Amino acid sequence: MTFRNRLVASLVISFLLSAQAIVKSQVPKKPPTKSAPTQKKSTIPIVAGTAVFAVQKYEDGVSIDPIVIFNKGQYIDPQPDQTSAVSKQVVAKYMRAGQKHRLIFGGAEAGTITIKEAPTESQIGLTTSATLQSSIKIGGAVMALATTSDTLGAKQNSRRAPTSEERAAMMDLMRATCKQKKVAPAAIAKATVNNITAIDLDGDGKVELIGSFEIKDQTQNSQSLFLIAEIQNSQYQSSLTWYKKGDEGSFEDRSLIDVLDLDGDGIAEVFVAISYYESEGFTIYKKVKGVWRSVYQGGVFGV
Repeated sequence: MTFRNRLVASLVISFLLSAQAIVKSQVPKKPPTKSAPTQKKSTIPIVAGTAVFAVQKYEDGVSIDPIVIFNKGQYIDPQPDQTSAVSKQVVAKYMRAGQKHRLIFGGAEAGTITIKEAPTESQIGLTTSATLQSSIKIGGAVMALATTSDTLGAKQNSRRAPTSEERAAMMDLMRATCKQKKVAPAAIAKATVNNITAIDLDGDGKVELIGSFEIKDQTQNSQSLFLIAEIQNSQYQSSLTWYKKGDEGSFEDRSLIDVLDLDGDGIAEVFVAISYYESEGFTIYKKVKGVWRSVYQGGVFGV
């Protein structure tokens, strides 16, 4: 084929392709099919289950603060956000003015507590005032729990102050732990005992010890220690050790509130208050396959 013939053939093919494109462009397009609007499913969980509260006594009264909602093996934070739908449900369901709950001390029923007034959105956290009806003496570092359950806390109270021998054993464990953390001997000698409690956590007749301590070094950095000790080979050994060192801005310590067999496995969970530099919260320790683990942390709010 000559150049002239190839040129003519090329022009003819181009013309045919252009004509096809014009015809295609003139075919009316079908309007897009409108699908029915989809309804968004609500992601707000319905709060249900057993509520557990921290109870503290001060010179000017008693406070109650929700720690957790336990429902079918799940731990629900009752105050993820002060204005959240969850917190509003918690107040409406568990913290109405005049509402009465069972007091728990040493994992056992120890009286009742009545909420004076419901928390409001204008306050920080869901802490509110309450009236205590109990022969148990709480105050300072000695706290208690309360619950909405009618059945939890049916066992006998085993919580008490440690004997002199038990206290000495816990102090030895504190010093040994601090030495491992390379705390200066002079600082260890000035350690402050926040609380030491003796309590039977699993009903085997052997007392476990729970203690919290604070140490300040020459630079005023805080060193906090929380221990659970159990008898092993006729002497106390640490079965849980939590240690934190920090300055004022990174301060954190942990203190026993009380214990409660929340899931009914025969071993009481240990409920602990957490204090930060400008906020507070809670954690729950549970013995899982023979090892104490934190299974929940929540309820954090500013102070």
